[in-house]
Amino acid sequence: MTKGILGLVAAVIGLAIWKSRQAAMKRRLADFDEGRMCVACHSTNMEISWSHATCRACGHRGDLAAMRAAKIDDQVIQDLTRPK
Repeated sequence: MTKGILGLVAAVIGLAIWKSRQAAMKRRLADFDEGRMCVACHSTNMEISWSHATCRACGHRGDLAAMRAAKIDDQVIQDLTRPK
């Protein structure tokens, strides 16, 4: 009985961690797409001018239109965040 309850609790905790990782990845991808986070160094010290985002920390420059055009679906995010 105790093993079953502990197993259920472990499964619920594992599912919560997995869902948390998925949400964090979606937020990070949205930050990349909007130019709020650097793809190269993950800094949030960004400058947006016209259609480009330039990182003030490392100097990486990205085209916002190209970043917004690249879409990753929920299945890919699930595969990347699935516990091993």
